[in-house]
Amino acid sequence: MRKQLMHNHKPHAVIETRKAVQARHRTQALIVTFVTAAALMFLFLLVPADPHPACPDTSGLKCPSTSGLAVETGVPASSTSSSQPSAPLPPPTSHPSSTPPESTRTGTGPIENPEADVPSEDATAAESNPAASFTAPAANEPSFIPASSPQHFINFTYSAPGNFTTFEYAIKVDTNSNVDNIYYSQYFYGNDHNGFYSGLQPHPNGKAGVRFSYFGNGATPLDAHCRAGADGGSGVTCGANDLIYATGRTYIFRTIRSRDSQGFRYTGTITDSTTEVTRTIGAWRVPADVVGFSNAANAFIEKFSGVNNCGDTPSVAVSYSGVQADSQMIQFRSFSQKAAYRPGSGIYTCGNVSNYSITASQPGRYTVISSASR
Repeated sequence: MRKQLMHNHKPHAVIETRKAVQARHRTQALIVTFVTAAALMFLFLLVPADPHPACPDTSGLKCPSTSGLAVETGVPASSTSSSQPSAPLPPPTSHPSSTPPESTRTGTGPIENPEADVPSEDATAAESNPAASFTAPAANEPSFIPASSPQHFINFTYSAPGNFTTFEYAIKVDTNSNVDNIYYSQYFYGNDHNGFYSGLQPHPNGKAGVRFSYFGNGATPLDAHCRAGADGGSGVTCGANDLIYATGRTYIFRTIRSRDSQGFRYTGTITDSTTEVTRTIGAWRVPADVVGFSNAANAFIEKFSGVNNCGDTPSVAVSYSGVQADSQMIQFRSFSQKAAYRPGSGIYTCGNVSNYSITASQPGRYTVISSASR
């Protein structure tokens, strides 16, 4: 019996030993698996993700930037033309939510809707920011940038005496006659969030709109072509849409200031240099404490209707001459901008999509040539 018990004990001990070994192996395997998983997780956290996992443009010339906006490869998102004009004074605009894009942060005057007999009081389209939900497309094309009317696609500021008696300029538009709904304007900044502008809006039907409007408090309309209010705020709106117009013809705009018993009267006129016919666009009076405007003005070109995306921005060609205040010729400087495809916001959404140049050949004269990049 003793031998049998001893015989039976040995196999039992061997079985227990094998179970222990198997348990130890399972434990070691679990430990190895856990350590391996932890090491892989640690390495994953250390290595940053590729910001450009794939370039949708097989040419390799253009890829989306890390900001989600399409830019050309090798062009930093903050880069601008070295010849860009410097930033001006904040514009007295009724669209505070509209901010010019960085590379064209040059300011502008308030916007009117030129489609009515005189500009309407509402330009709510300029309040929106169509670039807010912009997603980089496969190719950097302006037509992929959503936008709405109006759109300022050329802006620059210059110095000019604001306390003038007479301010005038001649304009000759050589843009293709089929291009419609473009406003060529000169805007004077005020000293107290006010200002005024005048300008030309040619149409393919042989007619053009003309504008002469004041933005600010205390102004009174003095002409049948004017009404109280400007762009949904205080001011006076003056204009007409029946000017006889021809591409390549020169038109002279004049703003004349005079003093009366109630303040200062400003009268805007336009002269056809071919027919030598002068007509009054409008007139308004500001209080006596408005003794003039600041010594800064803004030249801008906008498309005020028919904009669904930045691909609707046209090419333009326009020349200004005899730009003067009280017979003093205004100094301009030459510069250029290269299209960058980075949308701005509001009325400046399409401010970067045109290649254009400003050529100042002599005092009082400059030419704008733009080509919308496609």
